[in-house]
Amino acid sequence: MSCVDEVLTAVRSDFERAYFVTGKFSRSIYAEDCSFEDPTIKFCGRDRYLQNLELLVPFFDCPSIVLTKIEKIVRHVESRDVSALEAIGQIFTTGSRKDNK
Repeated sequence: MSCVDEVLTAVRSDFERAYFVTGKFSRSIYAEDCSFEDPTIKFCGRDRYLQNLELLVPFFDCPSIVLTKIEKIVRHVESRDVSALEAIGQIFTTGSRKDNK
């Protein structure tokens, strides 16, 4: 198996175990200074990426993620079917719903 195949396998595994909602991702395949971007935030750094995941995980209720494209991992871009404002609103609305259960 080539290095590229190993990286692709790791990324697919991350998605299968829902890294975005568990905070568990294959850190070793990301550059230390990788950049992350989604409709609500943009920053650099693998450790900062982990911190953001750890902050967001408690707010998710029935989330889903779909892998659509894999390239050299120096930049991670996510998109959503809602605007940035709606995405932020969903985070806080979802957290409120979970607290009321």
